[in-house]
Amino acid sequence: IRCLRRPPKWKHADASIPMHGGEPLLFLGQFYAAKSKLMNQYFGSGQSIYLFTLVSGDTLKFQAFMQDTSEQTAEDHYRLEEQMMAFDSHYKHIDEVEILIKAGDRYLHQYIAEHKRSGKEILTVLLQYAKTKNLKQQILKRLALA
Repeated sequence: IRCLRRPPKWKHADASIPMHGGEPLLFLGQFYAAKSKLMNQYFGSGQSIYLFTLVSGDTLKFQAFMQDTSEQTAEDHYRLEEQMMAFDSHYKHIDEVEILIKAGDRYLHQYIAEHKRSGKEILTVLLQYAKTKNLKQQILKRLALA
């Protein structure tokens, strides 16, 4: 896939790279259609929108691809189970835990944030990678109690 900056973060099983004349279009970027009245009216909440382009002479063409990213795929679920088992096995090894946290998604982060074995050191690392305000607040509350 040709990308302007970074490749898309999408569900590979449902992904589709737009083509024109046998050539893949250039991936420009993506955004998440968060829950709001306007987004729901045009896109539906929980959708990620991927924007592609093609420059043909002096014409610029665009194509959008949408994908529901609000739910886990079976692949995502099995990967999460493996990551959770790895955390349960290696929670005493902060270097390995940090690798898991860095590679993990919001579901793994939530699991680690609520885990009874997540102490101050693990929660401090998790706080660095937490992506939502709610998760950060939850981690800060646990750290305050530790």
